[in-house]
Amino acid sequence: MSTPSTVTDPLLTAPDIPPSDTLLEAAFDGVLTAKPIHGTGSRIVDLRWTHVSAGAVRFTKLPAKLLVGMSCQGLLDSWHLDDGLSRLIGVAASGQPDQVDITAAVGTEARALAIQIMPYGDEIALLCRDVTDQRRAEFRIRELEVQTAHAERRLGEALDASPDPFAMFDADDRLVLCNKSWLAMTYRESADSLLGQSAEDILRAAVTKGVLGVWNRDEIEAFIAWRMEKHRHPTGEPFQVRRVDGRVFMIRENPSQDGGVVTVASEITEIERGRELLDQALESVDEAFALYDRSDRLVIWNSKFAHRTAPVKLHKGMDFVAVAHEAAHNVVRLLDMDGNPMTLDERIARHYAMTTSLEFERHHHDGRVSLIRERRLPDGSIALTSTTVTELKRKEEALRDQVVALKSARTQAEKQAAHLAKMATLLTAEKERAEAANHTKTQFLANMSHELRTPLNAILGFSEILKLETFGPIGVDRYRDYANDIHASGDHLLSLINDLLDMSKIEAGKYRLHKEPYPIESILSSVTRMMQGRVDEAELRLRIDHVAPDLMLTVDPRAIKQVLINLLANAIKFTQPGGLIDVEVETLGDGVSIQVRDTGIGMPRAAIPRLLKPFEQAYSPEINPHEGSGLGLALSLALVELHGGTLAIDSSEGAGTCVTVRLPH
Repeated sequence: MSTPSTVTDPLLTAPDIPPSDTLLEAAFDGVLTAKPIHGTGSRIVDLRWTHVSAGAVRFTKLPAKLLVGMSCQGLLDSWHLDDGLSRLIGVAASGQPDQVDITAAVGTEARALAIQIMPYGDEIALLCRDVTDQRRAEFRIRELEVQTAHAERRLGEALDASPDPFAMFDADDRLVLCNKSWLAMTYRESADSLLGQSAEDILRAAVTKGVLGVWNRDEIEAFIAWRMEKHRHPTGEPFQVRRVDGRVFMIRENPSQDGGVVTVASEITEIERGRELLDQALESVDEAFALYDRSDRLVIWNSKFAHRTAPVKLHKGMDFVAVAHEAAHNVVRLLDMDGNPMTLDERIARHYAMTTSLEFERHHHDGRVSLIRERRLPDGSIALTSTTVTELKRKEEALRDQVVALKSARTQAEKQAAHLAKMATLLTAEKERAEAANHTKTQFLANMSHELRTPLNAILGFSEILKLETFGPIGVDRYRDYANDIHASGDHLLSLINDLLDMSKIEAGKYRLHKEPYPIESILSSVTRMMQGRVDEAELRLRIDHVAPDLMLTVDPRAIKQVLINLLANAIKFTQPGGLIDVEVETLGDGVSIQVRDTGIGMPRAAIPRLLKPFEQAYSPEINPHEGSGLGLALSLALVELHGGTLAIDSSEGAGTCVTVRLPH
């Protein structure tokens, strides 16, 4: 390596370097020292090796004798330290230590070296330490940390993916791990604030939140005490917890090896609902029912079956023979289906010999008779039902007695059949006479109504003259009141007669419609003017739907007005003060719908078909203050049907009434 002519080689003038410190050699795997080479202006331009320890030779691949006196650049290049020389010069110039990590080839193996560069008198020293094993251990630790983090993440993901709640508490009973299902079960969304909390604190917060407003303080404390007793003494035995929202969890808790507790739960809400439905279904049947498993152990039963063995209390897993003996205490005898008696031992033997089914009768001390049926199910279990057939047995005995009587009754029945045929002929004739009488009645009503209207019109006319005092004052106020009452009563009577006359004409088939295209808006306006006074007098509100003036229907205007007046009159009569009457009009594809809706007292749904018949009313007079002829709805229905339309009533007691009239275009 060439140097500037101005550089003085200290190796040519300096004395031999003293031997290295033995302790320094022993403390490091290799020690090298280098002497700075100064150029112009005392600037360090290079360094030369002055000492190479025996340990350092392993990392240099050159004997110490060859290295000493050589520039440091060559060895640094072999170590792939591109800025190595500048770093050594920096330490020599500043006196500040430095450190580099390199990989050096030792034989066929690459070794990791940690080299400390520090001032060493007027030289610098490179203190080499073989950290290969340390780096490998550190790498392994980092690798294990990554694997551990990955495993923890996978465990967390697996736990969160599970629908079953899971939690783990340490020896101090503080939460260290849980999944999302467990958080949801405890009314929490995040585990960040829970980790490290005690099980009792978490339970108390969850219970208080879950039953707030449902349980009192004593109930909350009692539940917490019971639950913590289970938690602090885990046995692995399952127990159920039912939340106030109806969700049910089966919980198991086991101690962990470090003294903690592992909690695993499963939501069994649907299973419990199914079990409750099964219990309800079993309780709803009229028969006593029990189910035994394939080992003849009692699984489920209903209260009727338990009553058969009272006062002995049944329990799950009870042996069939034990149940049979308990049930036999109040039995007089057992009979097979052929009527042959059986002992209890024979009955048990037939049970065990049964392949598909078994039936027999059980006669009790109190006279009851039960039909016992056993069915073997596909899985080997046995379903047992007990049906009370006391009345059936009595009827069977009575039936035997009746067989004889039936033979003699047959002859009598044949005689009666002939008599009934004769009576049927007579009834047909009577029916025809009744129909003729009904027709005569209708004709009579039509004629009488007409005859009554003539004098009634005179009464109305003269009473109106008196009421209006057309020919002068009456003089006495009471006479004026009498005239008003006579006119009002006559007007009411005329309305009834008109209804009777119209109904009679309809029944007689003589009512004729005078149809013409007519605007619906005009009909509603006319009816509103006529009824507004009665609405105001009843302290009600009448709301009429807006209808386009050009909406036309081909109808008899008088008949449709009469229908609407009848419906509004009913609504006024049966709606309390302050109520509302709505009249809505809707255009349909084939006609128009008119709805009269009120907020009145309504009527029973079952009474609606009856109220559409003439002279029928919703309530009896003693409980109904609203009088009437009972013709309004019947007459309205008849008039609508004459137009080819329909009239429907929707009502219930206390919910008002809606009458819908549909008329074709």
